[in-house]
Amino acid sequence: MTEVHDPDARVRALCEYGLRLVEVDDRIAPNRYFKSGKEMIRMASVYEEEGELEKAFILYNKFTTYVFLIFLLSCFVLKELNSK
Repeated sequence: MTEVHDPDARVRALCEYGLRLVEVDDRIAPNRYFKSGKEMIRMASVYEEEGELEKAFILYNKFTTYVFLIFLLSCFVLKELNSK
C-alpha cells in the first residue's frame, strides 16, 4: 500500500485495502464465516495490543464487512427457501 499522509485519505485507503480482501462464496455455510470472523477479531486484538493499529483497523473493518455480507446472503437464502 502506498504511503498516504492526509488522515482522511489514509482511512479511506485503509478501508479500500481491507475491502479488496473480502470475498464471500455462497457455497460456504455462514457459520464457517463467523468462525473465521472470530479469528479475525482475535488477530485484530493482538495487533492492537502490539500497537499495529492500521493492521487492527483493516481486520476490524474486514470483519464488519463480512458480517454485513453474511447477513445479506442469509436474507437472500431465507427468501429463496420461503418462495419454494
